[in-house]
Amino acid sequence: MKLLYRYKLTWYTSVCTVMALFLYSIALFVVYTPYASAGEDSGDLLHDKKKIEKKIVKEEKKLQEAKKTLTTVQHSLSETAQRVSRTEDQLNRIAREVQQREKEIKDLTARLTFQRTVLKSILRELYRIEREGVVTQFLTRDSGHFFAMDRDRMITVRDRVMDEVKKIEKSKTQIEVAKAKLAQQKEKQRELLAQQKREQQILAVTRNEFAQRVQKHAATIAELRRELSEVKNRLARLLDKVIDTDDIIKAAKIASKATGVRKDFILGELVVETKLGSYTGGCTYKKAHMRDADKEALKKIAKELGRNYKKLKLSCYPGYGHGGAMGVAQFMPTTWLGYKDRIASATGHNPPDPWNLVDGVMAMALYLKNKGADHKSGEFEAAKRYYCGSPASPFWNTKCNSYAKKVIYWADNYERLIK
Repeated sequence: MKLLYRYKLTWYTSVCTVMALFLYSIALFVVYTPYASAGEDSGDLLHDKKKIEKKIVKEEKKLQEAKKTLTTVQHSLSETAQRVSRTEDQLNRIAREVQQREKEIKDLTARLTFQRTVLKSILRELYRIEREGVVTQFLTRDSGHFFAMDRDRMITVRDRVMDEVKKIEKSKTQIEVAKAKLAQQKEKQRELLAQQKREQQILAVTRNEFAQRVQKHAATIAELRRELSEVKNRLARLLDKVIDTDDIIKAAKIASKATGVRKDFILGELVVETKLGSYTGGCTYKKAHMRDADKEALKKIAKELGRNYKKLKLSCYPGYGHGGAMGVAQFMPTTWLGYKDRIASATGHNPPDPWNLVDGVMAMALYLKNKGADHKSGEFEAAKRYYCGSPASPFWNTKCNSYAKKVIYWADNYERLIK
């Protein structure tokens, strides 16, 4: 809870800075408290985390590009394989047609040979008839009629055979021409098939290359994620706390349902207050520069929770006023005690814990409701009071207004900005 003298976190940063930090935390899905207790430096770990995340983004971009190219190559390879299959089918068809033409030529050749043999026999017979017919006509005039009939009949048969021979020769020539054309087509198809298979081989090599790239980038990303997880774990161990964004949204929904304060207004308040829980304090009891009343209240809270008050994380002294605010809602210890029973009643946690996400967000919602935020018209005033306490603050019309405007901005744009 921010009263006039509590530690104000980075209130005076620009909205753009707030947006950048918030979106950065949303993108990670995990919000970290960037304060070190001892040992490792959280700044270095955050730098390492950011560096690794940038590498992951670059590798993921390369991975997507490699996957896209691989998909294109695989598609081309599939199309080429189909063309190869069609060309092979075409070659097989041509081969069958060539075999058919060769069979037809063979049959025609056999028929032509037979017809020529018949023709030779007919010509010999005609020669014999004509030679013997002259002698017969000379010896007897009556046999001339029979000679003429035999001769005419043989000439007719001869002419038919010769016509058949011509037809066979013509058919054979046509088939041989068709066979020659098929041979040319076959050669072209062979050349095309050879070219397609070369393309297929090149595409296969390219596919394997990009498949290896995909595996390489995926392996690199996996290794980077492992490194990132290790850095996050180290940072989590260092900071003692990891808050999941989804858990914050759930806590805001619970608090909204219990109080009637708009969920997005609660989330807007959380963004501006502690960057959704990422800045909840990096100091201990001794360095927080607390008021005496808050010191005593802190000891009481710690005792009820069974904790060492000297080791609890609190907001640091900003150089003016006082530090010592607690948890995601940044309640001062004295204010927490004033709301403790209502928080316990709402969450069922008794005693409630300022560092528990559900308790902290519920405390914020209860305070905001008490200041009129259960109606949208009262949200601006409630935000100012959350920051400054009351109109008695010397910053009521300056810094308090600026703070409230930021809260309302985030409340109205939260859903859009996290998509």
